[in-house]
Amino acid sequence: MIITALPFDFTTKNEGNSQGLAGTIGKGKVVAFGNSNGFTAMLFDTEDGPKQAAGMNLEGYDWKQFVLNTLH
Repeated sequence: MIITALPFDFTTKNEGNSQGLAGTIGKGKVVAFGNSNGFTAMLFDTEDGPKQAAGMNLEGYDWKQFVLNTLH
């Protein structure tokens, strides 16, 4: 197996809280993320109040559409 380093453009602005990248390799595509929180559905029991949602269960974000867009 031959692994080739991907070209990187150091002139591109890299600001903000990015935790992922997407690109092409040959005829294919690659996507990599710093964590999988957006791809999972979590509920945390804080034992002293309501359960806290995270990931796909977090209101205000369309994580389900994000995952569908990523996989297509």
